[in-house]
Amino acid sequence: MAETYLITFKPVGRFYFGTSQSFSEGFFARSSHFPPQTTLLGALRFSLLKQNNLLDGGNRYPKKNGAGVVDDVKKLTGEASMQSINEEVGSGNYFGTIKKISPVFICQQKTGDPFPKDFFFPVPFDVIYKRYENERDENGEKKIIGLERIFVNEYSDKSGIYSAKRTKEFSADSLGNNLFWETYFNNNNLELSHTIRYKEVFVDDSQPGISRERENIATKRTAIEGKFYIKKDYRLHKDFSFGIVVHFTQEFNLKNDDVFLGGERSLFKMTFIKINEQNIGVLQNHSIMKRFLGEKDFGDFDGSKKINLEKESKLVFISPFFGAGKIDGVAHSVINEIYSPRMIGADSRKTDTYNVIPSRSIIYTNGVLKIENTFPMPKLMGYNFAIKF
Repeated sequence: MAETYLITFKPVGRFYFGTSQSFSEGFFARSSHFPPQTTLLGALRFSLLKQNNLLDGGNRYPKKNGAGVVDDVKKLTGEASMQSINEEVGSGNYFGTIKKISPVFICQQKTGDPFPKDFFFPVPFDVIYKRYENERDENGEKKIIGLERIFVNEYSDKSGIYSAKRTKEFSADSLGNNLFWETYFNNNNLELSHTIRYKEVFVDDSQPGISRERENIATKRTAIEGKFYIKKDYRLHKDFSFGIVVHFTQEFNLKNDDVFLGGERSLFKMTFIKINEQNIGVLQNHSIMKRFLGEKDFGDFDGSKKINLEKESKLVFISPFFGAGKIDGVAHSVINEIYSPRMIGADSRKTDTYNVIPSRSIIYTNGVLKIENTFPMPKLMGYNFAIKF
């Protein structure tokens, strides 16, 4: 495990991560709760170049001049420019010394503790709240008293733990810890105490914004007079941070760093924690985190291959699933939406769109599962990670 690290990102203040749905509510631009994998990968590549004195232009761009400098840059951070998620890199050297990064998750770590004590992932879409009919909370909503699964297909009633079909219920807006995922994996009754609501991790914030445009690529973006909107940001409560597990081809003497993430350049404290004998047990004992420790473990269906699954198998997507073609072999699914984002390059030109199944989605299959027109890079940066339950 000499070349494997847990890397945490703790925001200094508010943060904003734009998505293709950011302006879906008209004059409101809402941040995503989690940073995109591409953003975290970019921060990691930037820090590697910075710590190896391979940045130029005020520590903004990779160096291009000097004997062997370009080769050093490519060796360290790869050749993928991230202009497109299906970008072809002839040598296969996508991210250089970065073998792969895991899906992003929430770390719970008190100040002074050397390692997080637990890790949280959003609960799947088939988990809803049980509510008390005759008592209301402070917001006037029916009081939450527990968790249950919705009835989703013909297999579900065999376990005896699913409620009557209530597909119109909103999925629980919670994140589950290790005990939640152990219970979910074993098909036991879910405990509300094993989850934490989004509002206990994320703090709502907002500020006014003004739309900008540019005449062409060569000009700066200028404000559009009178075109204001409200930008919904977030902060993180104390003791919480974002995290990823990263595999490298070699051991580094990595130093903690300050990085700016997202289009709004939000400041984060980036901390490198080497995974060793003293802390690996915490990860190995976690139902999901242990899957990130394997160098070649990209999930039970990463979209790059055809896979034979047992009859009545269930896959839960731990990270968004990028694809361009049809997924065959699905008997039933619990997917709230499929969206089609674009990536925007440094010159602001938009690339092709991609079909994305969001994390928390579920598919059931009773045979061979396969997808056509797959992309080479998503699984390396933590997308397309699904676990069989």
